[in-house]
Amino acid sequence: MIAVGSKVKLSSGDKGIVIEVREGFVKVLTEKGVLWNPINEVEEELDLIDKFLRGNFDDGIDFILSVDAHRLLLEYKFNPYVLASSTKIMIFPHQIYEVAHILDRPRMMIADEVGLGKTITAALVVSELKARGLARKILLVVPKALVLKWKYELEQRFEIKVDVLDNNYIKFNPEPFKREEFCYVSSMDFLKQDHVIKLLDNASFDILVVDEAHKFALGTERYKLGEYLATRTNYMLFLTATPHNGDDEDYLMRMNLLDPYIIDVKFTSHVLVRNMKEDVIDLDGKEVFPPRSSKTCQIGLSNEELLIHRMVDEYIAKRLEDAKDKKEYYAVWFLGIILRKRASSSLKALRLTLERRFNKLGQPIKAEEVINRIKEAEEELDEEEY
Repeated sequence: MIAVGSKVKLSSGDKGIVIEVREGFVKVLTEKGVLWNPINEVEEELDLIDKFLRGNFDDGIDFILSVDAHRLLLEYKFNPYVLASSTKIMIFPHQIYEVAHILDRPRMMIADEVGLGKTITAALVVSELKARGLARKILLVVPKALVLKWKYELEQRFEIKVDVLDNNYIKFNPEPFKREEFCYVSSMDFLKQDHVIKLLDNASFDILVVDEAHKFALGTERYKLGEYLATRTNYMLFLTATPHNGDDEDYLMRMNLLDPYIIDVKFTSHVLVRNMKEDVIDLDGKEVFPPRSSKTCQIGLSNEELLIHRMVDEYIAKRLEDAKDKKEYYAVWFLGIILRKRASSSLKALRLTLERRFNKLGQPIKAEEVINRIKEAEEELDEEEY
């Protein structure tokens, strides 16, 4: 009950003490002075002891919700993996492990097989670092075709505002990296341009994420971009399903962007994490992907198709006999693989390949017999299907 001396809160948000009550109105002394208010628009401010003595208790559900709110607030502050465990999307144990692993090792490559959620893992890392206050300047470097996909994923699933860094953005924001806080997604080929590189001269980033990192290939402008960015960030995360393309030097130099002290391919494991589909399980320990199996199916060839394959073999055999040195021999051998694959794909594919091949060599007449044979075989197959 509101009476003289009661502590109250006004509808305006001001607080004060009641000094007079008269006919449905109260006179309140506030920091702004004395104010009259309708008594039904004034809320009594009781301390915890007064509420307890009056038996003024909240509903049980309100108490539970309040406790949960405080618990979550503290968990966000002190549990480093709360975002991974409370995200809106479906995640898998391997992703939680990767997030924890990366948070302890700020420069890493995620080389999981295609379809295992590398984008989600990277977004979880970015979210976690933002929650800790460690990521205010974020740059996502991706192929041009994936720019809008990354923007959508982070905004819709993780509620992170993302700006697309391109010429239109720079037109209205000529110094984008001087902001105190930002999250940009941009294409590799845009960032490698000279006028954009100049903007990066004095830039620094808290975290840099590179999707399809294998495109940072040695000897390319993209690799030079990688070298430029690697010295300007604290956390750096590479994503790729194909970390090694068979060239040890190319692979090693790319990993040196993460750790310049790596001197041999075998020492790259401490900055690399890789999962395969057969290793992935859900939170209940069940396999996510069914076991893979392969089966060879025998397909019979018509007489015309056999003749075409025989003619391709004879052509390659003749070219191998005429090879002048090892280099030419291996070139013809490689050509043979391509032609046989095209012949196995379809007769039309083989015909197109041979036409282009002989025209390039300036010998269209020599291809005529083979091409005519292929056309006849195609017509025969069309008649059989009809």
